[in-house]
Amino acid sequence: MRTRQGGRWRRGLWVLVALGLGCATGPPLTPAVGTTTVAGTPAAAVGTSDGVRVIADADAWRAIPRDIGVAIPMRVRIENQSEHPLLIRYDDFKLDVAGGMELTAVRPLDVKGRAWVYAPDAYPGAYAGGSGFYMNGPPLYHSGFYVAPGYHRYYPGMSPWSGAWGWDAWGWSAPSWPVELPTRDMLVQAIPEGVLKSGGVVDGFIYFPVLPEHAQQVDFTYRMVDAVTGEPVGTVAIAFAARE
Repeated sequence: MRTRQGGRWRRGLWVLVALGLGCATGPPLTPAVGTTTVAGTPAAAVGTSDGVRVIADADAWRAIPRDIGVAIPMRVRIENQSEHPLLIRYDDFKLDVAGGMELTAVRPLDVKGRAWVYAPDAYPGAYAGGSGFYMNGPPLYHSGFYVAPGYHRYYPGMSPWSGAWGWDAWGWSAPSWPVELPTRDMLVQAIPEGVLKSGGVVDGFIYFPVLPEHAQQVDFTYRMVDAVTGEPVGTVAIAFAARE
């Protein structure tokens, strides 16, 4: 992977593979001191400019996979109360890292790699006393089959094996499996490129490359461009602090 100081990351060069990572330990970005936040949602920061209100939250992703690994999913809500129809283009969303690095939003289909899905994340009801999960399509055929200890919570329709097993059921860890990126959730929850008319609102996820290790202060910016004239009409900037 290459970077260019003072420039932006080239999409074709930052393709990574997410190794067996667990759930993230916290949001990669939190609102900087003095930044306006949303009541009841401390990770969601607010910025306004020229009649446009933007809310950005790097701790809102709850879909599959929970830890994307190779990208930062940022939930962005744009409320356009200006008189301009605004272009929504990935090139106009950036993370400006203090020190000169600029990370440009990545098209969802360009987020490539592999991440791990853990059963409690994919099917949270199974750990919360829910009914577990059922496969799409025909049910799994079985006759004289008993599911191994620990798996019964995910296959409530199957009888658990009550005899000896080769490992300690109390030390059992949830099953996991690799998925290729982008996942369906990543695509359907992403903000597509388009035009936001005056009075309009759009709310969804935008993906950014992961931050460099040295990042401390990061500004999320949205450069507003009139969709009719092509002229810039302002910039919304929101200050964040990178997780140490």
